[in-house]
Amino acid sequence: MSYLSKLCDRRTQRAEAIDRCRSKAASMGANAILSLDVETSDLGYQMGILVFSATGTAVIVEPEV
Repeated sequence: MSYLSKLCDRRTQRAEAIDRCRSKAASMGANAILSLDVETSDLGYQMGILVFSATGTAVIVEPEV
């Protein structure tokens, strides 16, 4: 696997973690996420196993009146 394909795969996995965070927030009734943090952990010890996690605070943002 080339460096470029690994990089594209990691970007896709990062985007999927963020999408799962968005979906979870929406299922809770939120319309925004504050302090989104995306972390990557190498669990494979040189075997190529990466874990992506996205965390944040789900909130309901209301317009000012």
